[in-house]
Amino acid sequence: MPFTSFGPNDVPYKDAKLSIFFETQEMMEDTLILLRFNCPDGSCDYIAGGWSDLKLHIRGIHGHLMWYEHSPPLRSMVAT
Repeated sequence: MPFTSFGPNDVPYKDAKLSIFFETQEMMEDTLILLRFNCPDGSCDYIAGGWSDLKLHIRGIHGHLMWYEHSPPLRSMVAT
């Protein structure tokens, strides 16, 4: 069955905040765990409310800094 034949009511699980649909509850739970602001320390269960909270937690509790490398948009990387 082609993907275009599926409608929103055909997929039973949804995260309304992110507007993401899932086939199973397990898929939904696994995906949403990955999308949280989890502490990168494997022995820490802290889940932050956002990037600012996570950066403060990592610096205050673990004594480390957190940063990300901003990549340019794809269109600026394509040779014209």
